[in-house]
Amino acid sequence: MNTLKRELTFWDLVANGMIFIGPASIIGIFGVLYAKSGGAVGLVYIIATVMMSFTALSYVEMSAVVPKAGSIFSYASESFGKNIGFFSGWMLLLDYFFIPAVAYLFSGIAFHALITSISAWIFTLLAVGITLTFNLFGAKKVSLFNRVVLFGICIVLAVIIIEGLIIVFQGNSISPVAHSFYMPKQMSSHAIFSAVSIAVLSFLGFDAIATYAEEQKNGKNHIKKAMIFCLVFSGILFIIESVIGCALAMHSASYYQIHPELQGTLYYDIVKDYYSNWVFIVLSLFKAFGAACSAMVATSASSRLLYSISRNGLLNSSLSKTSEKHGTPVVAIISTTCVTMIIAVVAACFSNGLDILSSMVNIGALVAFFMLHLSVIKYFKKENRNVLRHRVIPVLGAIIICYVIYQSSHLAQLLACLWLITGVMFMLVSKKYG
Repeated sequence: MNTLKRELTFWDLVANGMIFIGPASIIGIFGVLYAKSGGAVGLVYIIATVMMSFTALSYVEMSAVVPKAGSIFSYASESFGKNIGFFSGWMLLLDYFFIPAVAYLFSGIAFHALITSISAWIFTLLAVGITLTFNLFGAKKVSLFNRVVLFGICIVLAVIIIEGLIIVFQGNSISPVAHSFYMPKQMSSHAIFSAVSIAVLSFLGFDAIATYAEEQKNGKNHIKKAMIFCLVFSGILFIIESVIGCALAMHSASYYQIHPELQGTLYYDIVKDYYSNWVFIVLSLFKAFGAACSAMVATSASSRLLYSISRNGLLNSSLSKTSEKHGTPVVAIISTTCVTMIIAVVAACFSNGLDILSSMVNIGALVAFFMLHLSVIKYFKKENRNVLRHRVIPVLGAIIICYVIYQSSHLAQLLACLWLITGVMFMLVSKKYG
């Protein structure tokens, strides 16, 4: 039996997508965006949401005509052939290895901060083991667990948002709400779009929904609805959270520009200063649990990607074998989890491990997104095309992604090139000896 089990509803897909994105993911990078944008983080997230909507719409187009597991691999294979499809999926796989590694490591560090007597790498290993168990029992179990964690995170965020808005509209904020959208003396178009290139990375994760295309209940196409819902809902959340953060920030953006060491904890400092201590503690706990759940979805998505590539004869056939009882690609799940675990545990042994990993993530997904837009253009060239949906949107989307790749760190760009070269070598060896 090499088929996946169809058991996911619309809300299952939404739960997995939102957990991967992280409704509170803005908290970790808010200080960086605040300093870089000149304080206009609300405007930054409005632009970022619009920009990422181009990628979401291209996903909608391809998921409707190619409802297969593997997302980018399947789309590029249908449009350009299996070889180009392989390299597109190969680049996405890079992120699906590094993103969960970062998330697992974040969980390990967060729990270590609460219980300092236990090393971060032990907590990291524990998180990997628990989430692996859920993944082996099926996507439905993963989504049910994610619903519980997502509900808890949303409750905490609701408290932060409601109390924050009350503080702001009672006139107790440090800065006017309008300054989160427009601060003429401190902002510039270059500063705004430099911040946008970072902010768009907050949305990465909604694309993992597409990897569950063959596990939708009753064969219904919930994928496109779930992706749009996750993008819009998370965008609204990020904008509201950023408005509150900008209004309650203790110092100006220029102050944080000359004190970069304070940027990473800015939003946490705001919560500490304006909210009850229990809010800060619960937020920290759910951030730690949420990161582990995000890693669980990422490894689940990467296993579906490996499953799809293997099923098409481009990787070892054992990766496409599924459990008869749970309908999960067992070998693929264990393989991706092991790779992720090694990366995360090794990084946990170094004091700067999180910084190094964080600088490498996302570049693979960005390259894959670029191929997604090209796939839309190529695929619908032979169909009855719609100029807006099949030309204008993917072209603009491709340009946006190119800009974000250009703004990425040199280390990330180098990693992408090395990973691509590794893929080429792997393909050549497979063809010679396969």
